[in-house]
Amino acid sequence: MILTVGSLNVDHAIGVPHIPRPGETVAASGVTVSPGGKGGNVAVAAAKLGGKVNMLGCVGRDAGGELLLSSLAAAGVETARVLQTGDADTSAAYICVSADGENAIAVDGTANRLVTPQYVQDNADAFAAADFCIMQLEIPRQTVLAALRLCRQHGVRAVLNPSPLDQFGEDLLCGVDILVANAAEAEVILGKAPKDVAVQDFMAAHGISIFVITRGGAGSRLYLRDAPATDISANRVVAVDTTGAGDTYLGAFVAALDRGDDPRQAAEFAGRAAGIAVTRRGAQAAMPTLEELQ
Repeated sequence: MILTVGSLNVDHAIGVPHIPRPGETVAASGVTVSPGGKGGNVAVAAAKLGGKVNMLGCVGRDAGGELLLSSLAAAGVETARVLQTGDADTSAAYICVSADGENAIAVDGTANRLVTPQYVQDNADAFAAADFCIMQLEIPRQTVLAALRLCRQHGVRAVLNPSPLDQFGEDLLCGVDILVANAAEAEVILGKAPKDVAVQDFMAAHGISIFVITRGGAGSRLYLRDAPATDISANRVVAVDTTGAGDTYLGAFVAALDRGDDPRQAAEFAGRAAGIAVTRRGAQAAMPTLEELQ
């Protein structure tokens, strides 16, 4: 069982010729509204790829909330514990997607801020039933710390994607078993370019058993404690939208580990899933099913 504790956003994707620079105005080619949020994206990716997934998060009692719950349920995610509130609107993300598939994202937290430590504690029995717990940083950092404590208490393998980085601190690594970060995030976390010795020392210092650094079209680099690093190549594809690619990778990676794949097999599986996702527009709608991947 995979437990995801994270954000649920309605994505508003805006097509632009290139990502605007500060002070620049560009003409948009249209706006697409779709379900997203890092927590929801990872849950959907893992469920579509065969994982049994339970979701903890918060949405408003509005059209956006219904859209997100419907998308989760359609993918096979268990949504009974998702909090629906009349006290806040469903969170939203505003995404500029360039002609070459790159993106820039601004997120309005709103309902995500109601994913509190108390809410997580009230759902402690969900941790008792989980094998893996995936967390990112679009919810309050105190909530992530509370979730990590419950992971330690119940023997759950804690998986952290430290994004967005503005909430990251080394206290968030206490109890993390698996760390998945992109190259830019890894450099900030390590305080230097992610060279092999530095990564291995970092893992040893923080008790991390698996560290994956994703590198977009260049694939990923897999680190295991006390083992040589392994490069995992990426499939060559023409990317049209990279929104949710990292979330697809993360969900696929954990789904593969949960079914018993070794870390290298899981990283290869995740790379293929992300390679398919970037050839389609949107986040959750772009994520492949297990049948498609096979």
